[in-house]
Amino acid sequence: MRWEEITKASTEVESHLLAAEVLWGDEITNSYKSLKNNVTTLNISLLQYLKPEFRTKDLEVLREIVYNTSNEENKDKFSQEVECSVDVMAKILKEKIK
Repeated sequence: MRWEEITKASTEVESHLLAAEVLWGDEITNSYKSLKNNVTTLNISLLQYLKPEFRTKDLEVLREIVYNTSNEENKDKFSQEVECSVDVMAKILKEKIK
């Protein structure tokens, strides 16, 4: 499931954000907001998927977010959003550590 993978990565990123902000300013922490929103979306979707009384989205939409059903050739919307968020952060980091 996506939740375990994303929370591990999110925890690791957050542990380094303060140092990155001290070194490079708030550009990197601002770029992290998008990724953090993705993590929040996943968390809420997981809760709604597992507890029907909290559902505000269609079950199929929730299933697509909670489970990684995409592949390299055909990525689902959520995968694309996460990848875009990571790419923005990676671009900033590459510029900073050149």
